[in-house]
Amino acid sequence: MPSRWMTCPVVTTSDGVRRAKVGIYRDPGTPETPRLVKDSDGTETTVHLRNLYRYSASISSQRPGQVNSWCLCFVKGEDLSPLDADAEIDNLLEQDLTPNMLGETPRSLGWSASRVDRLKERLRDKSVSVDGVGMDTPLWQVVERVGQRVNPAFHPRRTWVR
Repeated sequence: MPSRWMTCPVVTTSDGVRRAKVGIYRDPGTPETPRLVKDSDGTETTVHLRNLYRYSASISSQRPGQVNSWCLCFVKGEDLSPLDADAEIDNLLEQDLTPNMLGETPRSLGWSASRVDRLKERLRDKSVSVDGVGMDTPLWQVVERVGQRVNPAFHPRRTWVR
C-alpha cells in the first residue's frame, strides 16, 4: 500500500472538527462497503462508500504563533490519485515512501540537485528554514522540520498509520 508524507490545508468539517484535507477524500482503490445513513426526516437509506484514506497529521493546537492553516500528514492508501489531483495537497518528497527512506539522503537516493531545489522551494513556501538542507541531509530531518513548523513536539517516529 503506497504511503507518502504530504502537506495540505487544515479544514473544518460540518461537525466542527479540524482535520487534514486528505481526511475528507475517499480512496478509490478500496472496495465500496454498505453503510446505513439517516436522512433529515429519519428515513434510513443504505449507501455504498469507499474507505477514507488512513493518515496521521501533525496539526496545530491553535495556540498563538502556531501555523493553523496547513499540516503535515503521513498518508496511506491504495490509490492516491485524488490527492495528486488536488492542487492544495503536496507530496513533500515527490514519491511514495520506500522502506528506510527517511534514513537516506537525497544523494544516497540518487536525487538530482534540481529535485533538492524543488524540495527547498516547497519548504520556503511553508516558511520552513532551509538552512543546512542539501544533498547530504537525511530525509527524516527534512520531515521533522516541516512537522515542527506546525507542532514543535513533532517527530516522524511518532507517526503510525496501519
